[in-house]
Amino acid sequence: MSNIQAYYGLALIDAYKDESNREEGALEGFGLYVDKRLSNEIIVFDKIPFTEKYEFILLCQSIKNLYKTTEGNLPIDINLLSETDTFHRIDEDVRFFREIQYIKRNHPVKKIRAKYQKVYDTYKKELPLFFTTFEEHGFLPFAINSDYAGSIDPFYILAEKELNGN
Repeated sequence: MSNIQAYYGLALIDAYKDESNREEGALEGFGLYVDKRLSNEIIVFDKIPFTEKYEFILLCQSIKNLYKTTEGNLPIDINLLSETDTFHRIDEDVRFFREIQYIKRNHPVKKIRAKYQKVYDTYKKELPLFFTTFEEHGFLPFAINSDYAGSIDPFYILAEKELNGN
């Protein structure tokens, strides 16, 4: 991280250090955090308060957009997904949560499970109605609409393969 201060100064350096130094608990979980000193520079992604010093960037924009559009109600009319590109990464977002759910339950290292649990809980707090439904359906795309299978094999869990050495 040479000369990074030339771009964002101490705010980015502090975030990097706080995330690296988990012993002090400044930043738990994983993902993209922004120091509140830089928060107004982030205009594309939604952000939520995370700590007194940082905000958490919600990278799963398709699912966040779908939540806003549907007010959290599932299932949806399947045509909604193709009427616009607002939800074009919904399959990746649902897969992301499926992977997180697997890791938080199965990783052998408690500290890593805790990181994934923190991110899971952060999104669950933002998308509570979706999470209720998705948890009931194992984060499968069929929760969105019974006729929707998505474009990603919903039964392939990359984390499972990696943890089992396959």
